Amino acid sequence: MKTYRWIAAAALLTLMALPLAAQEKEQEPLGHAKSWKEADTDKDGVLSLDEIKAQQKVYEAEREKLGEDWEAWEKFYEKWGDVLSIHDFLVADANDDHKLTRAEYDTWHKRTYTKHVEGPMEPSEKDMDVLAEIEVEKIWAELEPYDADKDGKLSKAELAQYLKGEMKKRAKAAKESGAHPVEPPMPDDEEGAGK
Repeated sequence: MKTYRWIAAAALLTLMALPLAAQEKEQEPLGHAKSWKEADTDKDGVLSLDEIKAQQKVYEAEREKLGEDWEAWEKFYEKWGDVLSIHDFLVADANDDHKLTRAEYDTWHKRTYTKHVEGPMEPSEKDMDVLAEIEVEKIWAELEPYDADKDGKLSKAELAQYLKGEMKKRAKAAKESGAHPVEPPMPDDEEGAGK
């Protein structure tokens, strides 16, 4: 009889320990653990916006090289895991100090990927400003070579040179793929007539 009590007690303790093990597992790094370690270059346990930008730059450069080699894509994802995007970093950074703590990340991750108790977090006005600035930097990096007079602005003539170059690239790519060249969008006659 005593043996059965010990077995029952052991089973009961095991069942009671399961929720504790689940809680401990929940506190382990979630989702982006591999990229968190890689991005945290100063090893302070906090991710900065500059660290995320640097990681994103390397990630995107490597991703662009992959083409359609599926084995290369598989190795790429094994190496990188889930990379935290700049957008997600900014949203998760609840106090907008451009430093993401583990607690901020865990809150964002749970609200975004698990229970949706409060719903996913939205970008703040400050986040939107940073995202817009990053996009402008990307666009300007592409347009800057056409700024012939280096005044930091594109004149109509300089913009026309850029568009001409883009159309040539598209026509070449279309010819190589056998597709019809993509034309730039043109305003409707009715909309453009009064302007």
